[in-house]
Amino acid sequence: MDPVAVGIIGILAMVVLMAMGLNIAFTFFVVGAGGTFYLVSHKAFLSTMATAPFFTIANYTLSTIPMFILMGYFAFQGGVTQDIFNIAVKWIGRLPGGLAMAAIVGCTAFAFCSGSSLAGAAVMGQVTIPEMRRYGYDKRFASGVVAAGGALAAMIPPSITMIIYGVLTETSIAPILIGGILPGLMTSAIYLLGIYLIASRKPHLAPLFTEKFTWRERLTSLKGGWGVAFLSALVIGGIYSGLFSPTEAGAAGAAGALLLGLGSRRMTLRDSWKPVLETATTTAQIFIIIAGALLFSRMLTFSGVTHKFSEWIVSLPFPPMGILIVIMLMYIGLGCLMEPLGMLFITLPIIFPAIKALGINPIWFGILLVKIIEIGVITPPVGMNVYVLKSVTPDIALHEIFQGIGWMLIMEIVALGLLLAFPSITLFLPSLMIK
Repeated sequence: MDPVAVGIIGILAMVVLMAMGLNIAFTFFVVGAGGTFYLVSHKAFLSTMATAPFFTIANYTLSTIPMFILMGYFAFQGGVTQDIFNIAVKWIGRLPGGLAMAAIVGCTAFAFCSGSSLAGAAVMGQVTIPEMRRYGYDKRFASGVVAAGGALAAMIPPSITMIIYGVLTETSIAPILIGGILPGLMTSAIYLLGIYLIASRKPHLAPLFTEKFTWRERLTSLKGGWGVAFLSALVIGGIYSGLFSPTEAGAAGAAGALLLGLGSRRMTLRDSWKPVLETATTTAQIFIIIAGALLFSRMLTFSGVTHKFSEWIVSLPFPPMGILIVIMLMYIGLGCLMEPLGMLFITLPIIFPAIKALGINPIWFGILLVKIIEIGVITPPVGMNVYVLKSVTPDIALHEIFQGIGWMLIMEIVALGLLLAFPSITLFLPSLMIK
């Protein structure tokens, strides 16, 4: 059988097996190993199986992932993110949709302390949705806001998704992390404006918050925000200035979050073991998937699919921007149907060589792809953030959360359009950093 045909069959097998609900890491290993066995000699196959998973996991860059995950868990355990929500309530709570806007501010702050959109949805759902519902917010609107707000952690550094993108495409991690700052803040601002307009026109969705706060109370509340400010300055400032590598920044951030939790007396040394164990579990799951995915990627390379696809894309009689838009539309469709990591691991080995051949900036493309992943994690039928939010708000039906997503999806599409039309939003900070 033609090697390219073997690669195409492998891709189709991956999509079908994942749609059937099989474990994603197991699926990558089975399809990758099976295709490699067929394509290369037995000696080369045994060598690949013995070395590829080990050298994949031994990649120093991947040590960034557990560090940032640990920082997020310590920050939550130490109550850092709850403080930001409380500050936002005091300052903007009385505006139309004020509590929902405060939830977005809280999600944005948590995104700077974590790298996981699923964690963002779970944590902020527990903190903000009960408060919004206590003041009469429509449960569909409230849950939709938090599901979308949690997705900001996929864009704002330290984003685990962007780290994985950098590893898969061999793109420098630091510039792509920094490149997510302005797009993430822009998306947050679009959310705030959109919520304000919706609540102004449809006050039954978000009744006015009537509690009043004095200026003294507002100013006093600001001291609760220094924890997030400290962690953001430590991690983002360290990476941007070149003081830290991303891995060192993750370690510094985790240590800083631990010290904040201990210093505030919201966490004891005994409590710190829980975040460590949760980090170990989450990291093991991610690394097993990565090892399987890189084996699958190597199989695609052996088959020649990536080279053939790149040649075909470059030969199309369309400008690079037109081809990029088609690729983005394809990813939007896949994002609705596939789990984000699976989508990245299956498609990037095929798509990225074509992106490079077209001369498209890999940082810009990475941010566009992460934005589409944000859309995917709140879109049915997969919508991972929605399922996670459902697990922490059992009294809200799954279909009600999906109904509440509609307004937020429109805002996400607006943000994606702006990023596509104005690459400088993404590339401005990385360009300064490189200089």
